[in-house]
Amino acid sequence: MTQTRRRDALLVLLTAAAGAVNVVSLTGLGGVPASIMTANLVVAGLSITRHEGAPGWHAGVALAGFIVAVFLTARLLRAWDEHAKVARERSVWPRPAAVVIAAEALALAAVAIAWGLADGRPAGAVQLTLCGVAAFAMGGQSAAVRALGVVDVSTTFFTGTLTDAVRGLAGPGPARWSRAATGLVALVAGAAAEGALLTYGQPRLGPLLPLVLVCCVAALSLRGFSREG
Repeated sequence: MTQTRRRDALLVLLTAAAGAVNVVSLTGLGGVPASIMTANLVVAGLSITRHEGAPGWHAGVALAGFIVAVFLTARLLRAWDEHAKVARERSVWPRPAAVVIAAEALALAAVAIAWGLADGRPAGAVQLTLCGVAAFAMGGQSAAVRALGVVDVSTTFFTGTLTDAVRGLAGPGPARWSRAATGLVALVAGAAAEGALLTYGQPRLGPLLPLVLVCCVAALSLRGFSREG
């Protein structure tokens, strides 16, 4: 398998993990998505005028967690870029991106542990905290994947991905399967699998699915990519 194909396979796993995390967040962490910040901005704005405290607080905490993660990841990756330019290093998956995914796995592990201790029904301050931690994990993933520079690929927000996939079907030229389409399928598959686990399996084990997927990506990416694409 080439380095590029290996990278793309890992991105599919991250996309499925994001679908699962959003299901966990929507069903058990206050009803707001962990990675789709457009929705959270709308909920936060709506809560200002309708005086609905709980959704607004959860949306605000999710936004804060996501923003902090993106900021920290961007600083880390910028420092690495400066080093890479000096050392003339190039990789399809930079080492700092792998470190960020490993940190994401730690955040999701914390969510899984707290979720299990709450018997799959976190509430109050615990629920609010886990909402922020889940969004933090998605923010780090989002920034790390953006730094890879892969065209038409996102693993955490998908309106643009859906737009690109449909544009590809519209032409010009014959319709073809794209990375964007693969990402959308992975997102739906991850969400469906998580929904099945929460509905028909053990709800207290729900966050384990995205955790396992992200751990696999972290382990494989930390093994390192060669400098060739």
